Amino acid sequence: MSDLDDVTSAADTAEVMRPLEGVRICLVFEHCLSHYTRTRQQIAALEQAGAVVQLLGQNEAPCAPAHIAATRAPLLRFTHIPDPVPPSTLKWRVPRGVDNRLRDRKRKRIVAEISRGITAQRHEAIRKIAAEVDLFWVVDYPSLPDVVAALDQGDAKVLYETVDLVTEYEYEGPEARLALLADEQRLIAKVDGFVTASDSYADYYMDKYGGRELARRPVVLDNMPARILDSPKSAKKPYRLLFMGSLMFDRPLVELIDAMSKIQSNVTLTFQGKNYAAGVPERRIEELGLQDRVFLLEPCEPDVTVDSAGEFDIGIVALKGENENERRASTSKLFTYMASGLAVLGSDLPGIASVINKYGVGQLVDGMGPDEWAEAIDRMAAQPESVIDDMRRRSIEAARLHSWKREGPAFIEEFVRALGHSDSRSGR
Repeated sequence: MSDLDDVTSAADTAEVMRPLEGVRICLVFEHCLSHYTRTRQQIAALEQAGAVVQLLGQNEAPCAPAHIAATRAPLLRFTHIPDPVPPSTLKWRVPRGVDNRLRDRKRKRIVAEISRGITAQRHEAIRKIAAEVDLFWVVDYPSLPDVVAALDQGDAKVLYETVDLVTEYEYEGPEARLALLADEQRLIAKVDGFVTASDSYADYYMDKYGGRELARRPVVLDNMPARILDSPKSAKKPYRLLFMGSLMFDRPLVELIDAMSKIQSNVTLTFQGKNYAAGVPERRIEELGLQDRVFLLEPCEPDVTVDSAGEFDIGIVALKGENENERRASTSKLFTYMASGLAVLGSDLPGIASVINKYGVGQLVDGMGPDEWAEAIDRMAAQPESVIDDMRRRSIEAARLHSWKREGPAFIEEFVRALGHSDSRSGR
C-alpha cells in the first residue's frame, strides 16, 4: 500500500471518528493558499474530522478552495501607507528645515491615524468572525497580535502554528526584532494550542518559554508533502543534483554555481523554482560557461513536486544559517527530497543535520563558500551508486515515519485539546 493510500485510510478513520464534528474554525493566513500544499492538506484533514473552516487574510484574492468562506481584512504589517505629506519645496535651507520638521510631525499624526484605522478594521473583522466560530487557527506571528487583542473579551480559542521563527524578521532591525520576540512571549502565554514545523523549532520554544509561558511542548507537524513515493529510482552516474525552491537573493545561488565551476566530478545541477533573482543565475552560468552542466527549470505544480524531484539523484539543501530561524530549520525542501527518495547534501546546521544524521540520508557541508560546496559535491559524486541507493532507500523510510498518517492525528488532537480546556494548554 502506498503512502497516499495510508493518508486516505487515515482520512477515512477521521471521517468515522469526526472528533471535531460541528466545530467552526477560522484560519488566519496571510498568503495565497494555492501555493501551500501543507496548509491545504491540514484544512482537508480538519474538514474530514468534522470541522467547518473559513479563512481570514489580508490578500485581495486569498486563493481559498471554492467552498471556504473568505474574509479580507488588511494587516497593518503588510499594508503600504504612501507618504501623505510631500517634502518641503522651499529653496532656503533654514526655512526648508523648519518646514520639513513641521511636515514630519503632521506626517506622523496622519500615518498614526491611518494605522489606527487599518488596525480597527482588522479587529472589527476578527470580532465579527469570533461571534461565528469556536477557534482561530493562526499561522505565524504577524497574524497573532491582532487576533489576541481583538479576542481579549471573547470566548473563541486560539491555536498558534509557526512555520517560521520570529527571528526570521531580522530585516526590521535588532530593536524591532527584540520587541517582536517579547511580544510573542507575552502572546504565547495566551494561546490554547500550539503547533510548529519541526522538532528543532519545538526545542527552541521550550528552551525560551518552557515551564513558564509553555506548559507543554508544541505539537510537531513536519513539512512532509502528502505524497511519498513507493520506492526510489536507482541512482546512476553521472549524478543529477537538484536545488528545488524559489531562486532568491538570500539563497546561495551564486555560491552553488561557482562551486560547479570548481568541481572535478561529472555531475549536473538543476535549479527548479520561481526565479526572483533578476537574471543573476543566468548571467553567472553564462560567465562561467556552465550551460551544459547547470540548468534552470520553471517551478512545477505543487501536486507533482515529489514526482518531479524523484527524477534526480541528490537534493541540495543550502542555508546560510545567519539567524536562529535558518539554524533551526528542517525545511520543507528537505522533507520533499526524502519523500522523493533522494540522497541529501545539506548545510551543517542543527535543524538539517539532526534529520540527515538521524536517518543517514545524506552528507553535510561545513561552510557556505564555493570551495566547501565543490569539495562536498565531489565527495558525494565519488560515492558508488550502491551507497547513493542506500541513502535514497533510507529517505523513503524516514519520510514514512513523518507522514501524515503518523503525525496527522496529533495535529487534530491539538485542536480538540485547545477547545476542551485541557490541563495541557499553554496558558490562556
